[in-house]
Amino acid sequence: HSVECLLEILCQLRNCIDISSHLDILTKDNFLWHSLAKGLSHVDGLTRKRANYLLKRFIDSPINCKEESSFMKSLVPFLDSKHYQQTIKIWNDFFIVIETLEEKQVHLVKQVFNRINQLLSKVPENIENLCSTKPLNIVWILVIYKLLFQHQNQAIVRWSLHNFLINFSGAFLTDDNFVS
Repeated sequence: HSVECLLEILCQLRNCIDISSHLDILTKDNFLWHSLAKGLSHVDGLTRKRANYLLKRFIDSPINCKEESSFMKSLVPFLDSKHYQQTIKIWNDFFIVIETLEEKQVHLVKQVFNRINQLLSKVPENIENLCSTKPLNIVWILVIYKLLFQHQNQAIVRWSLHNFLINFSGAFLTDDNFVS
């Protein structure tokens, strides 16, 4: 219940105060980002919605924050301020995929299959090689695949498994990356 409780508390705090200035506590050792990843792929729909809401707000926080950029860089380490507009387009695609995967109908979910492959192309083979052209950590792609593997429609699950086996190399799949 820890992820569910944390996300509920953060949602409540997010509505009351600007928690961007207090995120340094939660971002230590990437705790916040791992919690959001677990929340996005959680079996409970409300937990997924809370994680989605919070991640969107944190992605937006560099725009809304008046703090110095090095402070925001430490809070949201995967956003490159020099290429913010390009990176935000990638994150918007990520959110479209996540939200579409909530649908049960195949014809709706199939429309984002191409975006999943596009997002995968934005992941470097090595986490140390994150850059403006490949700014997406593999953890976020694995969240998408976990949702696909849990989908109610078996045709989507089959496509996901096929796509996963074709596109993933062993370099992507380490114990540190996979979302439990």
